[in-house]
Amino acid sequence: MIGSKKSLFNYTTCPYKDSVQLADDSFTSISRICSVVCTPYITLSSILSVSKFPVNLLFVSTITKALNCKLKFFPDHCVFQDLQTGKTIGSDRLCDDLYLLDRLSSMS
Repeated sequence: MIGSKKSLFNYTTCPYKDSVQLADDSFTSISRICSVVCTPYITLSSILSVSKFPVNLLFVSTITKALNCKLKFFPDHCVFQDLQTGKTIGSDRLCDDLYLLDRLSSMS
């Protein structure tokens, strides 16, 4: 799910009337289904755009399937590793109990 519209492209208006529940227990509708560019080499599709969502969330199962990678979690960071080569392709740092995407490198 994404709240920021800065990195959206190739989007369509959401064809159904689904909504998501926010942390304050209110509900807000999904406005678009879109693609998001994470890096020049990595684009994720079928992302839900929720205008009132305060942060961008990436589900572990979504990113590991899209990148064919695994994640290793540590107390202050996590590391993305390519499943075939074991090469580190990116990392996240822990900030206020959330992992923040620092960068993902090209898998080539």
